Amino acid sequence: MKHSFFIFADEIYQEFVYEGQHVSIGRYLDDSELLLYANGFSKNYAMTGWRIGYIAAQAKISDALNRVHQYLTICGVAFAQRGAAKILRHPERQAYLDEMRQAFSARYAVWRDALANCPSVQLVPPGGAIYIFPRIEYKSMLGRQFCQYMLTEHQVAMVPGEIFGQDYVQHVRISYGRDIETQRAAAAKITDVLQI
Repeated sequence: MKHSFFIFADEIYQEFVYEGQHVSIGRYLDDSELLLYANGFSKNYAMTGWRIGYIAAQAKISDALNRVHQYLTICGVAFAQRGAAKILRHPERQAYLDEMRQAFSARYAVWRDALANCPSVQLVPPGGAIYIFPRIEYKSMLGRQFCQYMLTEHQVAMVPGEIFGQDYVQHVRISYGRDIETQRAAAAKITDVLQI
């Protein structure tokens, strides 16, 4: 091996790719002792909060991770484990994933189209996941102030970008996890404010 560093691949959003196709790093490093592959059920199968996930790694690494894990938590709750096992065996699992992807893609399109006409917004298309992360300039407010203003005055909740680092103090993270009508209403409120 030329380089001996670990690769931690978190592919939790693998089913939420809107343009192109997700390609797992496992395709290239499938039996590498340096690959730690993480995934779960919370995003792809709408099991948020159930805390069911997994890591695939070489046996000696899995053993070390298991020892750490045992002191942090015992295990996933039984109902979540049963739910995960059932969805993996469900004959319409892929149809469900396709339906979810289409729904989230449509919700993303609401935001993309709404913010495209706002000169005070810079949005790099995410290509996937269930969030957008625009940079917003509004009345000299930082992202945190804009989030507070939108929550207090317009009942739209967002997360300040600064929690992801000081380079993102002008950004906000908007989740489009709710239904499309909620997205349209929230996007309309934000774009109305930004046009003032």
